Amino acid sequence: MTSRLARTFPVDGFEKLSLQEKIEEEQIPNYKAERFYPVQLGEVLQSRYQVVAKLGFGTASTIWLCRDLEADLLLTLKVCITQEDATKVNNELAISRYLKSIDAEHPGKDLLRLVQDDFQITGPHGLHQCLLFAPLGLSYTDFRNLFPEKGLNKELLQQTLQLVLLGLDFLHQAGVVHT
Repeated sequence: MTSRLARTFPVDGFEKLSLQEKIEEEQIPNYKAERFYPVQLGEVLQSRYQVVAKLGFGTASTIWLCRDLEADLLLTLKVCITQEDATKVNNELAISRYLKSIDAEHPGKDLLRLVQDDFQITGPHGLHQCLLFAPLGLSYTDFRNLFPEKGLNKELLQQTLQLVLLGLDFLHQAGVVHT
């Protein structure tokens, strides 16, 4: 498999935000900059995953679209805050590994979004766990909003619920509770 070249991202030609203006995760109550890894567009992690765009954030992580330079595909990168309490992310990783290890023909297994790769990076203030997933498409709400009167017809709703229930049934059979 050939390794793809990392792309160069422009550093000018667009409006720059004031460093004093708080945006995105900086507005979260109890936000502490030192807990978040300072991801940069164009940055290559693990000599393989190049950061392409920011997708979102939460109290415990930031989410990025990245390009796998080896496989030439897009992935979602979750960069967790420093490992003060790694229990939650360790549980997510352990459950994902457990579910991937199950040799089952259950149709719900392929409907789950499991960790595809993981690694740690060192930031200015400590270690950060990184998890890679297949990118998602539209959220359910965005999908629903595409339809007239912002609702799904009965048949589409039934098909959607059937897929959700198949995934939940696989989790149940594997002894995992979705909360």
